[in-house]
Amino acid sequence: MRIKLLVLMLCISIFIQGCASVKAEVPKMERKTFAIADFTKIKIGMTYETVIELIGEPTDSTGAGVVWQRYKLDEGWYIKLLFTGEEETLFDIRIVDYPNDREFVLKQEE
Repeated sequence: MRIKLLVLMLCISIFIQGCASVKAEVPKMERKTFAIADFTKIKIGMTYETVIELIGEPTDSTGAGVVWQRYKLDEGWYIKLLFTGEEETLFDIRIVDYPNDREFVLKQEE
């Protein structure tokens, strides 16, 4: 009887340790890569909500104080959008080549 109890306790112990050591793998979310053509739909002065409706959520954002919404293109290129004011209207559009540290202004509020 003691041997059966000991074997049962050993099996339960091994099972619990095995469950505790298994790491749950969280699948990485595949972020959409945008095309430059997606941005032909937007214009300076549009609200943040309108831009999101037209092209979707940004890949990420960058900055402190002045926050740029970034949309990932291919091979390290990004489109950066700057929204200003209480109504969060589009003020500036830039394309950035991060691998070569170059930035080009596509359109700014005049």
